[in-house]
Amino acid sequence: MPTTLVLLDRALRLDDNPTLNAARHAGQPLIVLVDTPARPPWLARHLPMNMASNQPALARTRAWQALAADLARFNVPVWQMGLASAEQWQALIEQSDANQIFAPAHADPDQQRLLASLSIASVCCGDNHLLSRQQHQTLPAKLLGRFTPFYHAVKHWPTQSLEASPQYWVQAAMGQADAATLIDAETKVLSSVKLPVTPEETEEWLERYLWQQQAVLHYKSTRNDLMGDYSSSRLSAALAMGTFSVRRLNEHLQRFEHSMQSNASTAALRYEWYWREYFQWLGGRLGDTLYQAPVPVLTEEQQDRLHRWCKAQSGVAIVDAAMTELQQTGFLSNRARQLAASCLVHDLAVPWQYGAAWFEHNLIDFDPNSNTGNWAYIAGGNAVSNKPHAFDLNWQAERYDANSQYRRFWLS
Repeated sequence: MPTTLVLLDRALRLDDNPTLNAARHAGQPLIVLVDTPARPPWLARHLPMNMASNQPALARTRAWQALAADLARFNVPVWQMGLASAEQWQALIEQSDANQIFAPAHADPDQQRLLASLSIASVCCGDNHLLSRQQHQTLPAKLLGRFTPFYHAVKHWPTQSLEASPQYWVQAAMGQADAATLIDAETKVLSSVKLPVTPEETEEWLERYLWQQQAVLHYKSTRNDLMGDYSSSRLSAALAMGTFSVRRLNEHLQRFEHSMQSNASTAALRYEWYWREYFQWLGGRLGDTLYQAPVPVLTEEQQDRLHRWCKAQSGVAIVDAAMTELQQTGFLSNRARQLAASCLVHDLAVPWQYGAAWFEHNLIDFDPNSNTGNWAYIAGGNAVSNKPHAFDLNWQAERYDANSQYRRFWLS
């Protein structure tokens, strides 16, 4: 009997996973494939890769091992495969007698190129969006590069419903022992930044963040803080890896609003999910023109400035603190990301694509659409934003780190 392959590069979950459900309904044995952690960024040759954080690889390993443990209950193997190695994929197709491959409809050019190169049919279904693919397709091109009109156009649209997971995905057979954990103790270093990755960690975090601390009620006033256990939602890694769906998160938030309170902060959190939705839509519409448009060649001086920025030696204390945090933890607050990006692009005059590539290799919560979209937005003069967004770094430091706590913590 032929085998069905399932590429879950950014959909590492059983719950609310249309791709996995559709493949299961194909009625054939499954092999689930995930991308290898920490693919080298496309501008790696220009970056000090020996300085890169190892945290993203550890986090992604936790995510796919948790998925593997869940799927082991159903005798579904999970294999790691690199998106760039088409020859290995073709060998797997022949070895397993696979006749089709299912994948989420994620706007990642590397994934799209791989699927197009294979000798079997590919079926793209499902996504990790609030809005459906059909809704995305109806949006006019005039909204490109204009988030506010985009938001006002879609904010009242119905969001996608959760896809009910079949019983065999959500409950193991009676009497069957849980699969042994595959998580290495070394990966637990990520707990220091309290960034949930696996579905179980995300559920536990939501219990604390929403119900125990009710920190979401203060999200609007804390989201720009550079430090703090509950300053942000901490949900970006689970969304980026697809271990938790944005639809399920929206359901959690709606339940909190109905049971406890709805205020400007709960609305602000959902507003940020629409920023994510906007970048997902842009990625689908623009493709390689968003990801890998021609990049200006660096001068020797620009190369030096880029490396000093990567190594937290820019000379701007608030930025060097952020780049130290990034290297040690694989995470940065939204405000710290904006300051670091503004410094590289507008103060050091280095093309934004190089900074985006460095973030790609260092961020636990790297997402191709959100990362590239946000960098292009800061730079301006492109399809994401005509207007550049430069920050007064001295003013920002006084505003968001008035007591120098953040700078002392990371630069001491």
